[in-house]
Amino acid sequence: MSEQDKIKQMVEEAEYAATSATGSATINVYNYHYSEDIRVKPIESNEAAALEKLPCPYRGLFHFGPNDAEVFFGREVFVEKLFKATQTRNFIPLLGASGSGKSSVVLAGLVPKLKQEGHWKFTHFRPGSDPFHTLALALVPLYAPNLDDTDKIAQARKLASYLNDNTVPLSDVFAKIQQNHFNHRILLIADQFEEIYTQCSDHIVRRRFLDCLLASFQVSNSGSPFSTVLATTMRADFLANALSYRPLADMLQNQDIKLSAMSRLELIEVIEKPAQKLGVKFEAGLVERILNDVENEPGNLPLLEFALTELWQKRTSRKLTHKAYEAIGQVKGALAKYAEEKYCNFTPCEQKQAKRIFVQLVYPGKGIKDSRRLATRTEIGDNCWSLISRKDGLADARLAVTGINEATGEETVEVVHEALIQEWQRLQDWIINDRKFRTWQEELRSVIDQWQQTGKDKGALLRGKRLLEAQDWLQKREADLESEKEYIEASFKEEKEKTEGELALVIQSLRQKRKTRKARQTTAFITIVLVIALAIIGGFWWQQSVKLKYTEVLALAADGIAKPELLPAANNLLEQANRLSKSEKKADVEVALINYRAAINLTKLMTEQLESKPEGLNETFNLAKKTFDSAEKGLIQLIYNKRIPKLEEELKAPKPKIGEKVSNTRTDFENQFTKGALRTTYAILRREFGVKADIYNSGRLSTEKEADRMPCDTLKRIQDLWREHTDCGWYSQSDNNLYIDLSCQALGGETLTAKIFNFPFDAAIARLKFCKCVPQ
Repeated sequence: MSEQDKIKQMVEEAEYAATSATGSATINVYNYHYSEDIRVKPIESNEAAALEKLPCPYRGLFHFGPNDAEVFFGREVFVEKLFKATQTRNFIPLLGASGSGKSSVVLAGLVPKLKQEGHWKFTHFRPGSDPFHTLALALVPLYAPNLDDTDKIAQARKLASYLNDNTVPLSDVFAKIQQNHFNHRILLIADQFEEIYTQCSDHIVRRRFLDCLLASFQVSNSGSPFSTVLATTMRADFLANALSYRPLADMLQNQDIKLSAMSRLELIEVIEKPAQKLGVKFEAGLVERILNDVENEPGNLPLLEFALTELWQKRTSRKLTHKAYEAIGQVKGALAKYAEEKYCNFTPCEQKQAKRIFVQLVYPGKGIKDSRRLATRTEIGDNCWSLISRKDGLADARLAVTGINEATGEETVEVVHEALIQEWQRLQDWIINDRKFRTWQEELRSVIDQWQQTGKDKGALLRGKRLLEAQDWLQKREADLESEKEYIEASFKEEKEKTEGELALVIQSLRQKRKTRKARQTTAFITIVLVIALAIIGGFWWQQSVKLKYTEVLALAADGIAKPELLPAANNLLEQANRLSKSEKKADVEVALINYRAAINLTKLMTEQLESKPEGLNETFNLAKKTFDSAEKGLIQLIYNKRIPKLEEELKAPKPKIGEKVSNTRTDFENQFTKGALRTTYAILRREFGVKADIYNSGRLSTEKEADRMPCDTLKRIQDLWREHTDCGWYSQSDNNLYIDLSCQALGGETLTAKIFNFPFDAAIARLKFCKCVPQ
């Protein structure tokens, strides 16, 4: 053979392999979507160009498809086993480890072999989150072949509904298909069947779907007993899930085919033969080296195939070399090295987006390995989607695969293979750190599915502790909860409206009581009641296991009785305040302040009453005192973290922003002052902005009870800041005068005491003396 003939033959082989690999020639599998496009331009008739443009005969992390039979090697024994099973059985469950090549064996092995036999039709589906619909999409092209694409979509929705409620048994659908294709047998491929457990969150739908399938394959199909054959592929580590449902467990008895690890000879075929078809050879000893690196683990096949794909890109002439093999990171390191390189090429902002994307593409396993998850564009978010779809993005880099949910028309994405989850250390670290959130999120999605199936019934909304938890996660991870936000907010709105309605009735009753009581103390109790009511509405602090009905709490407080039974309510207020105090949101800080103050009021009342009647209640007194101390400490710290900085900023400005008094109407409260340090100091000590010492909203601190609400630490810190930046304070350091301080020019010769408090000063001054902020 001349050199020209050799080149011509090589070109022809390359063109044939390219046609086979890209699906240009023709095994049609209905509803099968294979997103990788590796078509090559026409090969030029010279050796250099031919070598340059040889199509890669390896598949990276993609599985082998129906038109890849010419480059699919190493599984002939199992393909023959599956082929024989189709002659005697109508249900063929194929089990294997993640990465063992289950999909490839069926699609690139069994399907082409059956095609050669003739008189077969093939259709394919993955269960996904809506298994009835994905099954219907696979059946409609055979069931109603003359419909256009739009009508097929509508028919699939209708058929899914009929199958779901058993209006139309699946066996009737198969009978109709057999009538349409009377001289053909049907292979129904249920690929990645573990999605029935990882993607379908509604266990009722899952069981109905399994019953639907099993009913059709436990009995003979219409016509020929095996006119329709169901072949499923499923990860072996989900076998326990399958066996937990007795009807499916019974069907699996002695039926499943387990895909084991390849032998050394089979692996040699996988490595060598695809390259040989294109006239490319391995450097001496390289095949042996690769074999030793693969080890006898079925899950290593994706790593092998990926390494061979990378190695192919670095080939030298017609040779694959040791040098290139080392450069890609070898079998074990090639995938992780590739993923890390792609990730590091992104900007810091894009890297954050990549993390958010990949975390959503992994389903956290419970007692089993994590698995890949099909996510929608809504779940990923539009801001992140461009990183997937753009040129040089995640899909272009072959790290993710995009698609379309034919039920909704929404774009979808998933990791290209679970091997990426197991081998890329950075992704593993992300999953470890986010496992708690992702586990909770998947559970929430299951609840949301049920809510949507009930027509968004209010009874399916979150309540109590579960709502609190959802609000907490929404606050921390709002960007990752785009598709769940509507449900959480609907739950919050419903609970808030319900609570406000109940509280309105209670407060109306309390106001009625107020008219009939003369004791001034009642006003204080009703104020406490209203503060607690605000805390309830704002924080939803109750938990079913420890709550005391808040109507009872309000009633007890209104009667001036701080019974020990109120302690759980106080502790819940404290717990909620501690949680919200860590937030950066203004509204959360305001609710935290309300809750701290309510807990302080309630426990102070308890300790006062228990102190006068200590019989057998020492332990309760100590617990109440402990809660009081913790609440006061939390309040002080929150004011220090969230309120004092504003005062400090105003005072330390090059020209201190003091503000001035513009009104003598005490009920104007902080609005007596223009913006500045005076106004902020007043608000911290006397208003809702801080400790709210003015309990009765009178504009005065006329009682010891009110003045005592001002924490000593807060009073001292305020004076320290004023002294540091203005030489002003609660008193004159020259003569200890509490009202006049000629050295305090910032306040026009008056003290801070004279500016912030008003007549009568006695209670406020007594508190300042107790806290040692002024001379005795």
